[in-house]
Amino acid sequence: MKKIKTANLIMTVLIAAIVIGGVFAAGRIRGWFDKAPEAAVLTDQVGIVTLEREVVAFTVLEDTPLRAGDKISCAPGASAKIMIGEGSMVLGENAVLLIEDSSQSSFNASLSLGEAFTEAKGVRVDISVGGKKIALKKAVAAFSVRMGAQSVIVYRGEIEGAKAGEAIEWVGSDTYKHELDINSLNDFNIE
Repeated sequence: MKKIKTANLIMTVLIAAIVIGGVFAAGRIRGWFDKAPEAAVLTDQVGIVTLEREVVAFTVLEDTPLRAGDKISCAPGASAKIMIGEGSMVLGENAVLLIEDSSQSSFNASLSLGEAFTEAKGVRVDISVGGKKIALKKAVAAFSVRMGAQSVIVYRGEIEGAKAGEAIEWVGSDTYKHELDINSLNDFNIE
């Protein structure tokens, strides 16, 4: 009888340890225990938005702090809003964004597919598209990455090589710069 009670006690302690360990592992991955505030927080999403963190992918929740190494993917018809300091970034459907740095003073990310509308305020924002790093500080721009081509449209402020009302496109190894034309906008840019 005493051996059964001892075995039950040991089993109870093991089950409790497994549950507590699972909660801490999930909390670490989900960012529940993050101490340092990050520059970027995913605040809103429509549709299915997936966050891949430390090789674990999960459907993202609102108000999720983003950290270096996070990969955000928007499914068809989905979008996500990321607050970056006082500014923001909206990812369109099928967008894939890899966070490289999310500190209080800067936000660096790489857009490998899709579109992102970005307003930089207070925090320096560097976005890489097709291997080209574009720095935004007090600027508004829309980025687009398609198969074999990338573009950035500057709406306010300036970036290296373009000012408000201009667009830069990279097709293969060629670079094209032109004035913004209403016909070059799509539904994502207009919304």
